[in-house]
Amino acid sequence: MILAMRLFPAIPVAALLLASTAHADTRASAVVSAQGGYGSNPYFDSQDNDTGTIVLTAAPTVSLIGPTSTVNLNGRVEQVFFTSRYPDMTNWSLGADAAIKLSPRSNFKLAGSYSSAVNSGITQVSAVPPLDPNNPLPDPTTTEEGGRRTKTLAGNASFDSQFSLRDTVTLSGGALKVDYEAPNSSNYKSYFGTIGLMHVFNDTVSGGVSATYSKTDYDQAAAGSLKSFSPAFNLALKLSARTTLDLSAGATFSKDSGGTLPSSTQTNFSGSASLCHKGDRTNFCLSAARSVGATSLAGNSIITQVSANYNYALSPRSSIALAGYYSESNSLNSVAGFNTRYLGSSATYSHQLKERLSLTVTARYTDPIRSTIGNRRKSFYGGVGLSYRFGR
Repeated sequence: MILAMRLFPAIPVAALLLASTAHADTRASAVVSAQGGYGSNPYFDSQDNDTGTIVLTAAPTVSLIGPTSTVNLNGRVEQVFFTSRYPDMTNWSLGADAAIKLSPRSNFKLAGSYSSAVNSGITQVSAVPPLDPNNPLPDPTTTEEGGRRTKTLAGNASFDSQFSLRDTVTLSGGALKVDYEAPNSSNYKSYFGTIGLMHVFNDTVSGGVSATYSKTDYDQAAAGSLKSFSPAFNLALKLSARTTLDLSAGATFSKDSGGTLPSSTQTNFSGSASLCHKGDRTNFCLSAARSVGATSLAGNSIITQVSANYNYALSPRSSIALAGYYSESNSLNSVAGFNTRYLGSSATYSHQLKERLSLTVTARYTDPIRSTIGNRRKSFYGGVGLSYRFGR
C-alpha cells in the first residue's frame, strides 16, 4: 500500500506515455534462470562461513515502440536459497523509462524505479548517485551493511533541445529515497537539478559547461542535511570511429549541516572521466568519478570510485565479461571519522547452447579493504547456471 501511494503521482504521466504509443509495436520477453554455486562470507562476516547457494531469477520486459516514442517496462525477482548458516533472501525491482521525440531537435526522457535488495557478495549491489545508472558502482559503505536490506525509490526526467546547428541545452532533475534496514544507517531523501550547454567544435570535439544543485535530507535528525552546488567544464572527444573519451572537471561547494555534529562549509574537487571502445568483438570502458554525496553509514561524504569493464566475443555464441571496481568514502565531517574502502571483481563466461537457452559461469570477489564498524572479511562466490528466454 505504501509503495502504491508513492507511485500514484506517476500514474498520469505513465498514462500519457502509453497513450503516445497507442499504435506502437509491442515487444515482450522474459528471462528465467537457475544457478547453483558455492561461496564464502556472502554477508562479509567477521568469521569465515562457507555455504552453498541456489539462485532463481525471473526478469520480464515489455517495450512499446512508436513513431516518436519508446516506453520500456522491466522487472526482476531473485530468490536466493542458502544450504546452511544463512536465511534465504528475496530481491526484486521494478523500472520504467520513456523517450519522446517532441520535435526534430527536442527530446524528453522520463525514468523511475523501485528496488528492494539485501546487500551481499552473491548479487550485484546497488549504485549511489550521481553515478550513471547504465554503469553502476557499489555504495562504498555497502560491505558495512552486509545482510541488511536496502530499499530505493528513484525518478528522473530530462529535456534537451538543439537550438542551433552546433549548440544543445539540457535540463534534468530527479529525486531519490533510500531506506536501510540497519540500526546504525541513515535513511535519506535527495533531490537534484542540472542545466548544461554543449557546443560542437568539429567532428571529434565537443565541449561545454554544466551546473548541478542538490539537497539531501536524512530521516534521522542527528544526521543533519547536505546542500551542494557543482559547476563543471565538460569535454567529449571522439578519438577514433569506435573510441570515445568523456571528461568533466569542476568543484563542489557544499554545506554540511551535521545534526549533532558541527556544521561545515567546504569546497572540494569533483569530476569524472570515461574512456570507452566498441569493437567488432571487444568492448571496454574505464571510468573514474569523484563527487560529494550521501552514503548509508558515512553520511555526507567525498565519494571516489573507479571501474573497468571488458567484454570479448569468443565466437558468435560465446563471450566473456570481466569487471573490476574500487570505491571509497570519506566523511565530510572529520569528527564522524567514517572512512571506508571497497574492492571487487567479477568474471562471467556465457555460451548460447540453443537459440533461447544459455549457459553461464560466474565468479565474484569482494574485499572490504577498510571497515569502521568491525572486522569485515572478504567474500567469494562462484556459480554455474542456465537461462531461458521467452518472447522476443
